[in-house]
Amino acid sequence: MPADRFFIDSPLNPSSLDLSGTEFHHLAHVMRLRPGQKLELVNGQGAFAEAEVLAIHRDHAELKILSHTTSLPPPHSLILSLAMTRPSALEWTVEKATELGVTHLWIFPGEKSDKPTLSPSQESRLRTILVSALKQCGRLFLPTLDIRPPLSEWTPPTGSLFFGDLSPQAPHLKGPFSDPVIFFMGPEKGFSPAELEILTHTFHAQGISLHENTLRAETAALSALSQYHLLRTTDGVKNSL
Repeated sequence: MPADRFFIDSPLNPSSLDLSGTEFHHLAHVMRLRPGQKLELVNGQGAFAEAEVLAIHRDHAELKILSHTTSLPPPHSLILSLAMTRPSALEWTVEKATELGVTHLWIFPGEKSDKPTLSPSQESRLRTILVSALKQCGRLFLPTLDIRPPLSEWTPPTGSLFFGDLSPQAPHLKGPFSDPVIFFMGPEKGFSPAELEILTHTFHAQGISLHENTLRAETAALSALSQYHLLRTTDGVKNSL
C-alpha cells in the first residue's frame, strides 16, 4: 500500500473534492503533500480514485479526481464476533482482523469480560483503527462495527458458526461453509458455561480446535481467520476483499 492513500467518507466520482479533518492533517502535516502531487483515495465502499492536490488551505485540501473505479463487494460474509477484552488486545484484534478480510465485527460483553461496555471514545478509536487498517492493507471495503448486547439477548444467527473449543476431542475447522461464516471468540477468561450452552444448543455453533496450545484471545481470533482463508483458498474460492 502506498503511503499516500487517504480515506474519505463520500462518493469519489465528482471531479473535485475537499479533504478535511484527520485525513487532511495527515496529508498536510505528516506527508507534507503539496499542490501538483498525486495521491490515492478510498471510501470504504468499494470506490478507488487517483487524485491530484490542487490547493492546501488552513483546514482542508482541494483535490482533483483524475480517475475513478468501483469494485464489487466481497462474495462472502466473514464475521468475527468478539467478547470484550482489555482495550489494547481488542484494538490489536480489530486491526489484524481487518487486514485478514473480515466483513463484519460484532463486539459484545462476555460474562467473564473484565469490562462490560465501551466508552464513546473507545468505540471511536476502534473505528479509527478500522480505517487505518483498511488503508494499510489495500482493502476497498470497510468492515462494519456493531456493538451488541450479551449473547443471551441475541436472536440466533444463521450460517456456519464456530467457536474456539479447548476440549481434546474438538475437531479442526473444515468446510464446506454456508454464508455467513461467524467465529465467536471469548474474552481472556473464556466463555462461561451459560454462554457455551447458548453457542452449542441455541446457536448450534460448532466448537473447533484452533491449536494444540492454549491461545490468547487475540491469537485465537487470528488463528481462526487464517485457517478459514487457507481452506477457502485450498477449495479454490478466493474472496476479493
